[in-house]
Amino acid sequence: MNHTMTVVKLDGVDPLAVCNDGSPAIYGFQKSPTGSNKWLVILAGGASCYDEKTCTERWNHIEPGDPLHHLMSTKNFSSTITK
Repeated sequence: MNHTMTVVKLDGVDPLAVCNDGSPAIYGFQKSPTGSNKWLVILAGGASCYDEKTCTERWNHIEPGDPLHHLMSTKNFSSTITK
């Protein structure tokens, strides 16, 4: 069964909530498909950094093929996530 989640960019809430490449941080949400009052919220991320130096080091040391690399940018994310 496919589930489609809505993606929300956080640039309108906090312009400092960004990914390593400066693209806006995002989260995804979906109301339960079973009709209950539960919601599914996705906060995907590729680990963390604490200042410009550690973020730059992290960005420069993860290869493009690494599974975490796609979690360090939202430039290629659409307005929905289908799982």
